[in-house]
Amino acid sequence: MAKLTKVLAAAVLVASVAPCWAAGEGKAMSELEGEWSGSGTDRDRPFQSMQKVTCHSKIRADHRNMSNEIVCTGSGVRKTTHMKVILEGTQLTGEVVQTKTTPREPAQTRKGTVSGIRTGNSADVQISFPMTPSARSRMVVHDASSYSIKVEALGALLMDVTFKRVGPPKEKEAKQTGQESKQAESQ
Repeated sequence: MAKLTKVLAAAVLVASVAPCWAAGEGKAMSELEGEWSGSGTDRDRPFQSMQKVTCHSKIRADHRNMSNEIVCTGSGVRKTTHMKVILEGTQLTGEVVQTKTTPREPAQTRKGTVSGIRTGNSADVQISFPMTPSARSRMVVHDASSYSIKVEALGALLMDVTFKRVGPPKEKEAKQTGQESKQAESQ
Protein backbone atom coordinates (compact mmCIF):
# COMPACT_ATOMS: atom_id res chain seq x y z
CA MET A 1 0.00 0.00 0.00
CA ALA A 2 2.83 2.43 0.83
CA LYS A 3 4.43 1.76 -2.56
CA LEU A 4 1.12 2.42 -4.36
CA THR A 5 0.71 5.69 -2.45
CA LYS A 6 4.22 6.75 -3.57
CA VAL A 7 3.41 5.91 -7.21
CA LEU A 8 0.23 7.92 -7.14
CA ALA A 9 1.83 10.89 -5.43
CA ALA A 10 4.48 10.78 -8.17
CA ALA A 11 1.73 10.94 -10.79
CA VAL A 12 0.24 14.04 -9.21
CA LEU A 13 3.71 15.56 -9.10
CA VAL A 14 4.21 14.88 -12.80
CA ALA A 15 1.02 16.77 -13.52
CA SER A 16 2.13 19.64 -11.36
CA VAL A 17 5.41 20.20 -13.14
CA ALA A 18 4.60 19.22 -16.71
CA PRO A 19 2.97 22.55 -17.71
CA CYS A 20 6.33 24.21 -17.89
CA TRP A 21 7.77 22.07 -20.61
CA ALA A 22 5.76 22.57 -23.77
CA ALA A 23 5.74 26.14 -24.94
CA GLY A 24 4.66 25.06 -28.42
CA GLU A 25 6.65 24.47 -31.60
CA GLY A 26 9.31 27.09 -32.03
CA LYS A 27 8.40 28.72 -28.73
CA ALA A 28 10.90 29.25 -25.94
CA MET A 29 10.30 28.11 -22.37
CA SER A 30 10.66 31.77 -21.41
CA GLU A 31 7.24 32.41 -22.98
CA LEU A 32 5.73 30.38 -20.13
CA GLU A 33 7.16 32.75 -17.52
CA GLY A 34 4.56 34.25 -15.24
CA GLU A 35 1.67 33.29 -13.00
CA TRP A 36 -0.83 30.52 -13.82
CA SER A 37 -4.02 29.31 -12.13
CA GLY A 38 -5.73 25.99 -12.74
CA SER A 39 -8.66 23.83 -11.75
CA GLY A 40 -9.76 20.29 -12.40
CA THR A 41 -9.72 16.92 -10.66
CA ASP A 42 -7.20 14.52 -9.16
CA ARG A 43 -6.86 11.64 -6.75
CA ASP A 44 -4.00 9.93 -4.91
CA ARG A 45 -5.08 6.35 -5.72
CA PRO A 46 -6.82 4.78 -8.73
CA PHE A 47 -9.62 3.37 -6.59
CA GLN A 48 -10.46 6.73 -4.94
CA SER A 49 -13.02 9.19 -6.28
CA MET A 50 -11.69 12.15 -8.24
CA GLN A 51 -11.55 15.32 -6.10
CA LYS A 52 -11.74 18.96 -7.22
CA VAL A 53 -8.42 20.84 -6.99
CA THR A 54 -7.11 24.34 -7.58
CA CYS A 55 -3.47 25.04 -8.47
CA HIS A 56 -1.25 28.11 -8.70
CA SER A 57 2.10 28.21 -10.48
CA LYS A 58 4.95 30.72 -10.66
CA ILE A 59 7.38 30.11 -13.53
CA ARG A 60 10.78 31.78 -14.06
CA ALA A 61 12.50 30.80 -17.30
CA ASP A 62 14.88 31.63 -20.10
CA HIS A 63 15.31 29.77 -23.41
CA ARG A 64 17.00 26.70 -21.76
CA ASN A 65 16.41 26.82 -17.99
CA MET A 66 13.26 26.97 -15.97
CA SER A 67 12.32 27.05 -12.31
CA ASN A 68 8.73 26.50 -11.26
CA GLU A 69 6.91 26.54 -7.95
CA ILE A 70 3.43 24.99 -8.00
CA VAL A 71 0.95 24.80 -5.13
CA CYS A 72 -2.17 22.63 -5.50
CA THR A 73 -4.93 22.31 -2.88
CA GLY A 74 -8.01 20.16 -2.57
CA SER A 75 -9.80 18.05 0.04
CA GLY A 76 -7.54 19.33 2.82
CA VAL A 77 -4.31 18.37 1.04
CA ARG A 78 -1.66 20.89 -0.03
CA LYS A 79 1.08 19.86 -2.49
CA THR A 80 3.99 22.22 -3.10
CA THR A 81 6.35 21.35 -5.93
CA HIS A 82 9.70 22.99 -6.72
CA MET A 83 11.11 22.01 -10.11
CA LYS A 84 14.19 22.92 -12.16
CA VAL A 85 14.50 21.71 -15.73
CA ILE A 86 16.89 22.13 -18.67
CA LEU A 87 15.85 21.85 -22.33
CA GLU A 88 18.49 20.42 -24.74
CA GLY A 89 16.99 20.25 -28.23
CA THR A 90 13.76 18.36 -27.56
CA GLN A 91 15.05 16.54 -24.45
CA LEU A 92 13.98 17.67 -20.97
CA THR A 93 15.93 16.76 -17.83
CA GLY A 94 15.89 18.05 -14.29
CA GLU A 95 15.06 17.57 -10.65
CA VAL A 96 12.00 18.03 -8.52
CA VAL A 97 11.09 18.25 -4.83
CA GLN A 98 7.50 17.77 -3.67
CA THR A 99 6.07 18.37 -0.20
CA LYS A 100 2.60 17.07 0.63
CA THR A 101 0.88 18.48 3.72
CA THR A 102 -2.27 16.95 5.21
CA PRO A 103 -3.93 18.24 8.43
CA ARG A 104 -2.75 16.48 11.60
CA GLU A 105 -0.08 14.48 9.73
CA PRO A 106 3.64 15.10 9.27
CA ALA A 107 4.66 16.68 5.95
CA GLN A 108 5.97 14.22 3.34
CA THR A 109 8.89 15.43 1.19
CA ARG A 110 10.29 13.56 -1.81
CA LYS A 111 13.07 14.24 -4.33
CA GLY A 112 13.08 12.88 -7.87
CA THR A 113 14.32 13.25 -11.43
CA VAL A 114 12.50 14.55 -14.50
CA SER A 115 12.89 13.36 -18.10
CA GLY A 116 10.81 13.78 -21.21
CA ILE A 117 10.43 14.92 -24.77
CA ARG A 118 8.87 18.06 -26.19
CA THR A 119 7.05 17.62 -29.52
CA GLY A 120 5.29 20.61 -31.07
CA ASN A 121 2.86 22.08 -28.55
CA SER A 122 2.97 19.10 -26.18
CA ALA A 123 5.29 17.37 -23.73
CA ASP A 124 5.33 13.75 -22.64
CA VAL A 125 7.18 13.49 -19.35
CA GLN A 126 8.11 10.95 -16.74
CA ILE A 127 9.11 11.53 -13.13
CA SER A 128 11.05 8.94 -11.20
CA PHE A 129 11.58 8.63 -7.47
CA PRO A 130 13.84 6.03 -5.85
CA MET A 131 12.12 2.65 -5.39
CA THR A 132 8.87 3.84 -7.02
CA PRO A 133 7.41 3.13 -10.49
CA SER A 134 7.26 6.23 -12.68
CA ALA A 135 4.17 8.19 -13.69
CA ARG A 136 3.39 9.62 -17.14
CA SER A 137 1.95 13.01 -17.97
CA ARG A 138 0.67 14.44 -21.25
CA MET A 139 0.56 18.22 -21.34
CA VAL A 140 -0.80 20.29 -24.22
CA VAL A 141 -0.38 24.05 -24.67
CA HIS A 142 -3.56 25.33 -26.33
CA ASP A 143 -2.41 28.95 -26.78
CA ALA A 144 -0.39 31.65 -24.97
CA SER A 145 -2.88 31.69 -22.10
CA SER A 146 -4.02 28.08 -21.63
CA TYR A 147 -2.75 24.53 -21.25
CA SER A 148 -4.07 21.20 -19.94
CA ILE A 149 -2.55 18.17 -18.23
CA LYS A 150 -3.61 14.55 -17.87
CA VAL A 151 -1.65 12.17 -15.64
CA GLU A 152 -1.75 8.39 -15.54
CA ALA A 153 -0.11 5.85 -13.27
CA LEU A 154 -0.64 2.12 -13.32
CA GLY A 155 -3.10 2.60 -16.21
CA ALA A 156 -5.47 4.89 -14.28
CA LEU A 157 -6.24 8.59 -14.81
CA LEU A 158 -5.15 10.47 -11.70
CA MET A 159 -5.23 14.13 -12.70
CA ASP A 160 -7.00 16.26 -15.30
CA VAL A 161 -6.37 20.01 -14.89
CA THR A 162 -6.66 23.05 -17.19
CA PHE A 163 -4.51 26.10 -16.45
CA LYS A 164 -5.09 29.72 -17.46
CA ARG A 165 -2.53 32.52 -17.41
CA VAL A 166 -3.03 35.13 -14.69
CA GLY A 167 -2.48 38.46 -16.47
CA PRO A 168 -1.05 39.03 -19.97
CA PRO A 169 1.82 36.94 -21.36
CA LYS A 170 5.29 38.32 -20.61
CA GLU A 171 5.96 39.72 -24.12
CA LYS A 172 2.46 41.25 -24.38
CA GLU A 173 2.91 42.88 -20.97
CA ALA A 174 6.24 44.40 -22.09
CA LYS A 175 4.63 45.78 -25.29
CA GLN A 176 1.72 47.27 -23.32
CA THR A 177 4.10 48.92 -20.85
CA GLY A 178 6.09 50.38 -23.77
CA GLN A 179 2.94 51.69 -25.47
CA GLU A 180 1.69 53.24 -22.22
CA SER A 181 5.05 55.01 -21.77
CA LYS A 182 4.89 56.42 -25.34
CA GLN A 183 1.32 57.63 -24.79
CA ALA A 184 2.30 59.35 -21.53
CA GLU A 185 5.26 61.07 -23.23
CA SER A 186 3.10 62.38 -26.12
CA GLN A 187 0.57 63.99 -23.75
